[in-house]
Amino acid sequence: MPDADSHPRVAIQSRVLKVLLVEDDASAAELMEDVFAPHTDSVQLDIIPNADQLFTLLQTPGSSLPDAVLLNLHLEGRPALEVLADLKRDPVLRRLPVVVLSGTDDPTEVARAYQGHASAVLVKSSGMDVLQARINAFVDFWRYSRLPG
Repeated sequence: MPDADSHPRVAIQSRVLKVLLVEDDASAAELMEDVFAPHTDSVQLDIIPNADQLFTLLQTPGSSLPDAVLLNLHLEGRPALEVLADLKRDPVLRRLPVVVLSGTDDPTEVARAYQGHASAVLVKSSGMDVLQARINAFVDFWRYSRLPG
């Protein structure tokens, strides 16, 4: 069976996915760089250490918006759900897909993220193989998704 990229009726354009990771923990950021490493040809991963720098970058005139934001749920300082709410209140930034990263699958945390209009919640696994598989699925999904504008 042919794959989607070679099927004559399915037109999928390959493109570079621009992802902003908001992660204040240096070791966690390094781990995410490692799991994104197999995708260096298809993903531009930029790491922002805090919410203030995220908003500075996103609101800089002339800067291009990312295709997706990965937001660590457990940021130091400004709560991630507050950051999510601020993104969703902004008339330009609200269209950005925001995927919340959580270290647990606590149903209350997951529900709160979706109530805040997160596009998805991705649970970071303690196992590297599982985390790699989840990031691979994230990359595949967002590379081929299309957003308005």
